[in-house]
Amino acid sequence: MADDEDKVKKGFSGLSDLVSQVSGIDEPTSSESKAEANTSTPNQVSSLQQETPSSESERKEPTSSPPIETVSSGKGGGSAGGKWILAIIGFAFVVWLINNGGQSSKKPSYTRPSPSLSYNYPQSNPAPVVKTPRKPVTPRLQYTKPSVGTNNILSVPEIRWCVRESIRIEAMRNVINTNKGIDAFNRIVNDYNRRCGSYRYRRGSQQRAERDVEVYRSQIVAEAIREARNLGRSYQIKRPSLQYTREAQQLLTDLGYNPGPVDGKYGPRTANAVKAFQRDIGIKQDGWIDQSLINALRRAKAVYIPKRMTPSAPQSQSRQSFQTSTSSMNSIAAARYFTRGSVQDEVLAIQGKPSDIDIYSGTETWWYGTSKVEISRSSRRVVSWDNNGNLKVRYLPGSNTTSASYYTRGSHQDDVLRLQGTPSDIDIYSGTETWWYGTSKVEISRSSRRVVSWDNNGNLKVRYLPGSNTTSASYYTRGSHQDDVLRLQGTPSDIDIYSGTETWWYGTSKVEISRSSRRVVSWDNNGNLKVRYLPGSNTTSASYYTRGSHQDDVLRLQGTPSDIDIYSGTETWWYGTSKVEISRSSRRVVSWDNNGNLKVR
Repeated sequence: MADDEDKVKKGFSGLSDLVSQVSGIDEPTSSESKAEANTSTPNQVSSLQQETPSSESERKEPTSSPPIETVSSGKGGGSAGGKWILAIIGFAFVVWLINNGGQSSKKPSYTRPSPSLSYNYPQSNPAPVVKTPRKPVTPRLQYTKPSVGTNNILSVPEIRWCVRESIRIEAMRNVINTNKGIDAFNRIVNDYNRRCGSYRYRRGSQQRAERDVEVYRSQIVAEAIREARNLGRSYQIKRPSLQYTREAQQLLTDLGYNPGPVDGKYGPRTANAVKAFQRDIGIKQDGWIDQSLINALRRAKAVYIPKRMTPSAPQSQSRQSFQTSTSSMNSIAAARYFTRGSVQDEVLAIQGKPSDIDIYSGTETWWYGTSKVEISRSSRRVVSWDNNGNLKVRYLPGSNTTSASYYTRGSHQDDVLRLQGTPSDIDIYSGTETWWYGTSKVEISRSSRRVVSWDNNGNLKVRYLPGSNTTSASYYTRGSHQDDVLRLQGTPSDIDIYSGTETWWYGTSKVEISRSSRRVVSWDNNGNLKVRYLPGSNTTSASYYTRGSHQDDVLRLQGTPSDIDIYSGTETWWYGTSKVEISRSSRRVVSWDNNGNLKVR
């Protein structure tokens, strides 16, 4: 009968049986049972149905922790030699107790963590503040996906993966509501069972892995629910903006990575280069390009000294022997600087012979130390540059100047040059140019030659004044005109432009503005925004809200959300690290993630 019961314990809940097969050098495998794991086995669900998880069971655990030497289900036996060995071990243990007994009361009850764990220690040189929303992020525990198979001996990171997947599967189970979603869910379950359905482990590994993962259960569940809602749905592949992609490709190329051509097209080569950069600086490796990544790339470039080596994929490359006529050199000998449109002979006469030349399809890059000059291959004239201090380059304003003490959106580039001087770096994209002044930048339209946006780290002489669409309110809210934001918040330090919205940054906080209506859509408030969101008429007198409650009751009980994220069918309202999901159609509560401060029942 005992043999039949042993055969029943399979999958995740059967791990207790399998651990008893792991034995040390001097340890019999028939050790007494301990409760090591108590996790239900994830089961598949059929179309629009869900099955009850299998029963729980206990697993056995060795009573000592030697390295695994043998894998056997046999029982160990005693002998005369074994008794002598035990006597010697016992004598050594008594001596150890005598020598260390006086110190035992002074030592804290603490076990040193296993080296296999991955912890986030504070960095000695904290990185500059990156403008990202205050949201919980995926913990950086080390997870390793186990190999497919049964009775494998799993490490702690591999067991963590199994524990995390078990939590995710159980969280996803009750969220799936479409046949396509069920099919996708069952594929996840199948993959889990192939890797984690039957495995073994060393003593204490299971408990340690469960303890590590349990700390982050709420985050894992929240992410799993969000993923479950998307299972089986068809979406257009999301890609980063063309402008961000081009800039990231150029920066990655400058830093020695391999993103492919600088063409603004987001593909596998670019994504892999981004992941390599993210890995090197120790941030989440998702391959995605956004403002945070661009900022990190710029910081890396500011301190990077490039090797004199070939970029990843130039069409051709050669050293040139410069031969310019004596008359040509004499005609420009008096010049003290070159600028945009200067012929290459001027660069040679003023700057000298470049240390390196990289040739691309339309341009050549001439290197002078860590600085570079871009030369058009067709006109042989200066297109742009990246000046790290040694280039004799100037860019003077034309006739389209004013007498204003600042420039703003729509100002001509001549006013930028008048007030800011020559940019240290010019990056050219399809529709815009980025002019760098230190770590700040100004975006210039290539068609109108006027200011589109900026990222001001303190040295730009830029202002953005409100128009006539202002009120006298002491705050702004959803639907307020951008003029009220400018009246109350002042000039944004950074403006990012997307297809339908603009993001205005005030320190680490941001306001989303609709490009069509010029009104407030949402925000992420880290404490300095003068924003409020008041309830409407759909309120009750209840002391709590629940699923189906109107958003007005949430606002009445919780106040203004610190952050609003808008998705296709829902909005996420953040209150600290807790959040409430609101339906965009009914404006009622769909779900929540409560970390203790939500008045929800």
